[in-house]
Amino acid sequence: MLDELLYVPREQMPAAVNQIGDFTPLGASVLAFGDAAKGDWPGMTALLVLAAYAVVFGVAAARLFRWDQAGTHGHVRS
Repeated sequence: MLDELLYVPREQMPAAVNQIGDFTPLGASVLAFGDAAKGDWPGMTALLVLAAYAVVFGVAAARLFRWDQAGTHGHVRS
């Protein structure tokens, strides 16, 4: 019973949930690796989603993360 709460195959999910999932980093990665495993190039949508997340979170990390004065530990600005 617990395994049914943790994992639902994509085929059993509503179409809207599948489409939303395709625009998450994990969903886009699964699509890209699935295409690559079949010998195809990853789809443009999956690549764009992954690139967008990399840019957004990379910029956020660059702006919010700062090293302390001693240079030994980092912290996130509040």
